[in-house]
Amino acid sequence: MINPVQDKLDYSPAYRVLLTPPYGFNLFYMKSIIPKGITMMDIYKSVIPYVGLRALGLALVMIFPQIAMWFPGVISAGLAKG
Repeated sequence: MINPVQDKLDYSPAYRVLLTPPYGFNLFYMKSIIPKGITMMDIYKSVIPYVGLRALGLALVMIFPQIAMWFPGVISAGLAKG
């Protein structure tokens, strides 16, 4: 679903990695350590805000790529003065 959109917009495949962290493994781990009364659906619902924030962050970096390069620029400028 994401690949055709990224191809059409000519975005780097590197952005795809930012959108797909290993949430699945972590969700099943959470299910194994929580009290029995909490369902898997409760866990899925609790993750929605975090996935939304990751998607928002990804969108901002795709729209304004200079955001991703700001901090490395600060570090390299500091090292050059050094």
